[in-house]
Amino acid sequence: MQQSSFTPSASSATAASSAASTTGYVVEEEITTVKVPMWRPRPVLMKVLHLAGGIGETFTLDEIFNHVKDYIRERVLYDEQNPRIVHCGKDLLGAALEVDTFTVHDAKNLLRKNCTMEPDSCIRVYRHLVTRPINHQPHVTAASGAASYTTAAQSAKLATSTATSASLSSQHHLAAQ
Repeated sequence: MQQSSFTPSASSATAASSAASTTGYVVEEEITTVKVPMWRPRPVLMKVLHLAGGIGETFTLDEIFNHVKDYIRERVLYDEQNPRIVHCGKDLLGAALEVDTFTVHDAKNLLRKNCTMEPDSCIRVYRHLVTRPINHQPHVTAASGAASYTTAAQSAKLATSTATSASLSSQHHLAAQ
């Protein structure tokens, strides 16, 4: 994590000193990890995706769905009276999905059946800069692994309450004997 310090100007420092004890800020790089499953289509479905403008060999399920939707629109494979029905028996899409007709509601399940999930390509990392007062320190909770930021005063209060509860627990244990 990269950090750089920022100290407010004299006029804002005077106002800040009366409001709080914080006199500076730190700019940190915060990393957010998002799990997005990537799917690898079978070779026949891959041809359909490439014909519809898809690039690459792995896609998110939404990308696959959107490319197939574009393919259906370009070739007018939908029923004109009921656009929810797709007639693809005589097309490459029908061969890829192994069906003659399907509805829009069946599409995601058909696409999932014709793709395999890539186990190691499920993570996307986003990085951005955040500004926090200098005396804020991350506190990671054991249960969720999420970081919440507390001030030094809050950390001291938390440490005091933990020590107090530990001493009360030991006193209760001695009294029970």
